[in-house]
Amino acid sequence: MLLRKYLRPEFLNRIDEIIVFHALDRKQIREIVGLQLERVRRLAKAQGIEMEFDDSLIDQLADVGYQPEYGARELKRQVRSLLETRLADAMLKSEITEGDKVRFSYDRNADEVRWEKRAPAAPSKAPSKGDGDGARAGQARP
Repeated sequence: MLLRKYLRPEFLNRIDEIIVFHALDRKQIREIVGLQLERVRRLAKAQGIEMEFDDSLIDQLADVGYQPEYGARELKRQVRSLLETRLADAMLKSEITEGDKVRFSYDRNADEVRWEKRAPAAPSKAPSKGDGDGARAGQARP
């Protein structure tokens, strides 16, 4: 074992378990980005805001949030600074409010996270009973 070469036996006796971590690949990083964005989506939903994330944002977060020497630790900071701060600012300015559906993306040319409101799904209006021919209560039918 390589550790015996560098560490004293007294120290090694105190170690219960040795876990070897392997570098994350691009697919795993994208999955971690998805988990972090899902956390943000749940927080926004609690405020009555529906969120969508464009692939451009996921790619950017995967690019800037992963450093091989630190793993995915930087990712959470990047999500906070690039996305959560932008969302909070828009909410404080009442640009995004309860009931809004918002799509976040990343603009590479401007090097910034952007958002746009999407029209919420219109509720389907079912005709009420008795309105089938347009006659109203109290009106004579021809």
